[in-house]
Amino acid sequence: MRRVGRVGRSHVVALAGVAVLAAGCGSSLGQHTGTVRGRPSSGLPTIASNLNLTALSFVTPKDGYVLGSRCHGSAPTCKTVVMATLDGGQTWKASAPPSAAAGDGPVTTTGGPGVSAVTDITFANRLDGWAWGPSLYATTDAAASWRRIATLGQVLALAVVGKQVWAVEADCTSQTRRGACPLVLQSAPIGGGAWTSTPGLPPVRATAATLVATSSEEAWLEVAGPSAGGGGSPLILYGTSDAGTTWKLREDPCRFAVPGSGADPMAAVGVATVWLGCAGEPGAGSQAKAIYTSTDAGRTWKLAGSSGPAGAGPPARGTVPLAGYLQQLVVTSPTVAWMALARGTLMVTRDGGRTWEAAIPSALLAGSSGAAAVAFAGPTSGWALAGVVGEPGGSSATDVVFRTVDGGRRWAPVG
Repeated sequence: MRRVGRVGRSHVVALAGVAVLAAGCGSSLGQHTGTVRGRPSSGLPTIASNLNLTALSFVTPKDGYVLGSRCHGSAPTCKTVVMATLDGGQTWKASAPPSAAAGDGPVTTTGGPGVSAVTDITFANRLDGWAWGPSLYATTDAAASWRRIATLGQVLALAVVGKQVWAVEADCTSQTRRGACPLVLQSAPIGGGAWTSTPGLPPVRATAATLVATSSEEAWLEVAGPSAGGGGSPLILYGTSDAGTTWKLREDPCRFAVPGSGADPMAAVGVATVWLGCAGEPGAGSQAKAIYTSTDAGRTWKLAGSSGPAGAGPPARGTVPLAGYLQQLVVTSPTVAWMALARGTLMVTRDGGRTWEAAIPSALLAGSSGAAAVAFAGPTSGWALAGVVGEPGGSSATDVVFRTVDGGRRWAPVG
């Protein structure tokens, strides 16, 4: 998933068919201000003013939600904002937000005091969703109300798995020594119900985690362990094919997360074809990136493309961009993937990760924010979230959502 506020993360994992939830098209782009092949001829539409949008979740080509925050003056915390659309993003309506702080609050996985805050949003359908990270809130009425879910610790990852929702938590309830707390997998039925622990998770301590489901039985979990000093945090990849009863250890070609970062979001449909986006230390608008792919469920890996080292990393291969900070990697077929870049734009590959091009012109999105997130609901309908967008004459618009209805060939702002 990821977001403008988390440009320090080290890598992203995605699997073929990411976020493909339902097929469909939606309305024509012609009614909007214009496609991004040229600058819009008038002011860009935005969702609302004075927002900082960080996450989005679409469950059909029409139904979607965004999560963000609004800050007022010198208030100590920003208020969480949730907005919903029923027409693919053309119009948005404010929904009731969870009673939690917003933004990237301090996440504690070492037994210290936590914070009631959320940074991500995930929906299983139009009614049932969760705002999470590091706290956990649930709604069963399309974000009309939220209730806080009691957890064993900070929520590091969450995914919809068949008819259940899984949450990976850092269990600090019995922590007696310094260091990262052990992870625990909690699950609950979609639509409400008690949360229970799944005992098959390996006994691993971690500071970050990423979870993605490929079916009701198959899922991937990647964790960033405690820091290994100057080499960063070791990355560990697991897979399950029996609904979490057992997990198999797989090689992670990214190996280490840069110091102070962690594992990034995943999303998937097929268990055999796996993509990994590895990224180095960000700085001055640049970040070394490498794309690895596996077609045998993580047993072996191929370097599909690399930007070349801006420091350490594999040699350059293809046209993976050095500019921009890797936020999210979304895969919509075995050969097509999307890369959201902070201080960059939305990039696309159609040849399995070797060559990349701007899906939205970099001159439009480049800057301190760039592309914060991308999501697809079906093979043709997708959305990209941009923090700051340039307009003709030097002005700018904030919180702009771009939409495609033709599989990403054309993108246009909606709202």
